Amino acid sequence: MSPSPYPPFPPGRIGRRRGPGRFVGLGLLLIALPAAGVTHRVPEDHPTVGAALALSVSGDEVVVGAGVWSVSSGETFPLVIPDGVHLHGVDADSSVLEAQGTAAVVVLPGSGRARLTDLTLTGGAGDWGGGVAIQAGTHEVARNRILANGALRRGSGIDVSGDASPWIHHNVIWANFDLDLIDSGDPHGIQCGGSSRAVVEHNLVGRTDSNGLFVLETAAPIIRHNIFFENGIPGWRGRGICFFGGAQTQIHHNLFHANAISAMVLRDANGVLTDATAAAASALIPGDGIYDNLDGDPLLWDIDNLDFRLRPGSPAIDAGDSTLPGDPDGSVADLGPFPFEPTAVDAPRPINAQRLHSARVVPNPFNPATEVVFALEVSSRVRVTVLDARGRRVLDDDMGILEPGDRRWFFDGRDQRGRPLASGVYRVVIRGAGTAVIARAVLVR
Repeated sequence: MSPSPYPPFPPGRIGRRRGPGRFVGLGLLLIALPAAGVTHRVPEDHPTVGAALALSVSGDEVVVGAGVWSVSSGETFPLVIPDGVHLHGVDADSSVLEAQGTAAVVVLPGSGRARLTDLTLTGGAGDWGGGVAIQAGTHEVARNRILANGALRRGSGIDVSGDASPWIHHNVIWANFDLDLIDSGDPHGIQCGGSSRAVVEHNLVGRTDSNGLFVLETAAPIIRHNIFFENGIPGWRGRGICFFGGAQTQIHHNLFHANAISAMVLRDANGVLTDATAAAASALIPGDGIYDNLDGDPLLWDIDNLDFRLRPGSPAIDAGDSTLPGDPDGSVADLGPFPFEPTAVDAPRPINAQRLHSARVVPNPFNPATEVVFALEVSSRVRVTVLDARGRRVLDDDMGILEPGDRRWFFDGRDQRGRPLASGVYRVVIRGAGTAVIARAVLVR
């Protein structure tokens, strides 16, 4: 991991502030000392994350305990992080923010620096930035799982606009989507626009229904050490990176695999838009800041159960820029959010108790109806969305709050208005318990 370009964040402490500072009297001299940061814990100190953020000022931290914090539990979205505040969870497996389609999950509006770390952000929906909307500042977004969020215009997972220059690192940005594929807006997994100067490194951006990352306008991000995996809708749209941005953009030491159209689309020396493999894009214009990118399967451990560790033999291992700081074991940096650990991949990681999993369509193919079978490990609100082959939403069903156990969802082959659907392949997206699973259903009339 590259060293942080920012100074260390001030440590927090549990306590109460009695004013903007505390005053120590030395004779007639009053010396104002800055107040120490306060730690706000959810739910120990505050019933909701929003309530904790409303009482936070620069230097504070908000610690989100294990559990799913959603509209159903009293949250109001989007959650707005004030400058200088650190919002974080126990880890991304345990602490989940779920907007349930009501708004974007998190907004970072300030011109300074806040931190957003160690959380799952899911169920977001907004015009710009379904998961995270970064409007200004030098914020840090790290070690999060940004999962199954939607946007209408820009940035289904993360949108960076204006002159924002955030540090976005070690996140999994997975299965984010366009809220309306027919609308002219075209959101992407990460979108960098305006005059932003983001540093985007050591992320996994995968299974977004458009481009994994889009650079446009005069934005000039540094994009390195990431994995771009299976982005787009086959036969229609989707690259790993779409580059229409500023000339100072750097794209190097990234790994691309099975993106729907190509690894990258960019302009050649004559200004002509060109789809290219990672290797071809790296060699297209010497000295253009695009170099040493790779094509290849990263050999992720178990993507259906959200286990994104690297398997032995992955081309992402030791594939980073050797001139930059390496992994904790002293080797050259691995690509993606999780450094390879040889002793940790002997067996699959146990499925976390927050998850739903094992979606199966029975029968499949089907006519006229079928059932989608899935398992739920904890009580959670569950929503099912059916998308057609072009990614258009044809049916949306809120199943309400379900108890743990094996569950079934009946699909009668009809759309939201009760009209029979045509033969074809449909994606059934089940969201709940802070995660999502996707199954294919084949309707044959």
